Amino acid sequence: MISNNKINEFNEKSMRRIAKQIIVLRYLLVVHMYVYLFTNIVLFVINYYTGFDSKWFFYPLVGWGALFLVHCLAYSEYKLGIIKISNIILYYDVGLYVIGNILCFLLDALSSPIRWQPSGWYLYVLCIWSFILILNLAIHYIILPKEGEDKKKNWLERKIEIEMISIKNEREYSKKYKKSERKDKEGGSL
Repeated sequence: MISNNKINEFNEKSMRRIAKQIIVLRYLLVVHMYVYLFTNIVLFVINYYTGFDSKWFFYPLVGWGALFLVHCLAYSEYKLGIIKISNIILYYDVGLYVIGNILCFLLDALSSPIRWQPSGWYLYVLCIWSFILILNLAIHYIILPKEGEDKKKNWLERKIEIEMISIKNEREYSKKYKKSERKDKEGGSL
């Protein structure tokens, strides 16, 4: 039997919501592109006028370019309907975490007085970013509703429902256990 939610899944209201999300994501992608281009042009100019011996502008250009590529892929996957928006945000955060921390390590290693002996400042970035990523993972896997859960209820209400079901199941099990225990006692005394 098909539920009413499945029949009304693509009504006018839900299609409008999806269209709005696509427009917002496209807008954010365009803003990201302009900020990326402008910032990297400014960094190139600064590097050029402060001495072009070490071409350090290349590090943010490549690192941020990789993140921009992840953003483009996330947008196209959402637009094609491959994954949910919450998954896109999680993938974007994980990609940003991995690429950003690798680049911070490389920047620390290459900019230290003795090449490839990092001073360790990247560890601060790694710790702070790890904490933020753990929070994002907790939000994604604990707080956001799972498949089949009521999305209109907040996290606490959903957890209360789960706990109530657990309590009801324990009470039913307890009643059955007590009945079987009584039967054993009655049967054993004969």
